[in-house]
Amino acid sequence: KETDGKKNLLYYLYFCEELKKRYESKGISKKILLDTLSDIVRWTNVWSELKGELYLGEISWLSDHMKMKLFRLGRLQYCFSRAKFDVLSRQIKKNDNIIDVHIPAGKPLKREDCTASFKKANVFFKKYFPEFGYNYYMTHSWLLDENLKEILKPESNILNFQNMFEVVKRVRSDDVLRFVFKNNTTRENIAAAVCASAFEEHIRKKAQSGGDFYANYGVINKNDFN
Repeated sequence: KETDGKKNLLYYLYFCEELKKRYESKGISKKILLDTLSDIVRWTNVWSELKGELYLGEISWLSDHMKMKLFRLGRLQYCFSRAKFDVLSRQIKKNDNIIDVHIPAGKPLKREDCTASFKKANVFFKKYFPEFGYNYYMTHSWLLDENLKEILKPESNILNFQNMFEVVKRVRSDDVLRFVFKNNTTRENIAAAVCASAFEEHIRKKAQSGGDFYANYGVINKNDFN
């Protein structure tokens, strides 16, 4: 809970040394280690821009990386987790083992890259963590908001990604604002947001008019990628 962003960065860089040893003891490649830890660079850049000085935020989020609970495998990130609610259509019960899927920013969200990532995840968890039995991947993301179909072309990367999942729960959320614009963007300050695309302009106008956004839960069977 340290509020000194430079100390946060220094601490986490020290933690990387211990994490490196744990990866090596498991036989996990250095590439996966570095890909996973690239999140430190991203969040240092995001928070440094917000604070106007060198600063690392998102400490709680990054702690999962350091605990060796979260890994980046190609385009996507994967984290050990448990189901937060029952999903009757997939016979998932609350607290069943699942793997949470997260979507790091920075690269196009191409379906073929996501498919390759899921295949890597199947191999990775079977090889290095066989004791963690699971059948489903689950994501909770603004990218699964069905309302995006109103403003995106059917062949868009976002909709192609969305269509990979079965949406099992809808939750109102303004997450889209901080992920599409700056991390501190809210409905109260959205008028000052700079739009670089027609998509961003639509999101801003919808927020200003009081429209609803969602961050939906979606599931996908790991066997889809065997």
